[in-house]
Amino acid sequence: MAEYGIGDLAAEFHLTYRTLRFWEQIGILNPERRGLDRIYTTADRDWVRNVVAWSAAGFSLREIETMRSMTPAVREDYLRKRLSAIQSDADAAYANQCRAIEAVMATIPEPRRAHG
Repeated sequence: MAEYGIGDLAAEFHLTYRTLRFWEQIGILNPERRGLDRIYTTADRDWVRNVVAWSAAGFSLREIETMRSMTPAVREDYLRKRLSAIQSDADAAYANQCRAIEAVMATIPEPRRAHG
């Protein structure tokens, strides 16, 4: 099984050592320790990839930790519901912004008609 050091993961995923140590501190990561060295497995590396992707998608570390314990089917259902909620919120925000712009436009006087 492949092993990675903290520098390997930090470089691959463009993370700081501090981020990886913080994730370890709060229980998101649990690398093997050999003296002062942190040793990450392929599974740890795959998990870091998920954390990075899910963070970029707007999930909090608490949500990510919750999703970690879900079965794939439950996780997929959770993600589908979250996506649906985000789409609904985006649709509502879009509709509100359109109404606001239309209201602003209604305050602009009609251009004067040119006299022929």
